[in-house]
Amino acid sequence: DALNLSIILSAKSICSNLEVIARANLAGSKKKFKIAGAKRVIFPYETASIAAIEYLDQPIAYSALDSIMQEQVGPVADEIEIFLEPSCESKVIEKELFISCGLKLLGIVKKGEFNFNPLASEIIVEDKDVLIVIGYSEDIATFKTDLVKYA
Repeated sequence: DALNLSIILSAKSICSNLEVIARANLAGSKKKFKIAGAKRVIFPYETASIAAIEYLDQPIAYSALDSIMQEQVGPVADEIEIFLEPSCESKVIEKELFISCGLKLLGIVKKGEFNFNPLASEIIVEDKDVLIVIGYSEDIATFKTDLVKYA
């Protein structure tokens, strides 16, 4: 943790507006990393423990999702960042667009907050929002093309 903390301080001294995601081993280090300028602190051992518990609770579902995330089977999970024109504050996307492209919308990341499985028939997105989808690569590419044309 001391080495990572030193790296954060060095990087922030070179570029103060750098967005840093830090890796820490000790939970007590989180506050130090935040003070040094890390936006987020990740604990790999804690993450691995959570994954192991999920696997033990639901091994078949976990295995299926893991295969998708590792791209070992047809569908893939992807992030689609929304870029809007400066004159456009928001955009409405009909859920039908996801369905017609064969995609499942898992959720939306808005201002760093993840909204799982939005239920509305229309999704209102803003610049820099991120759509999390599952589908085949070709369908995701089609969706991205359609999204640009979609009004």
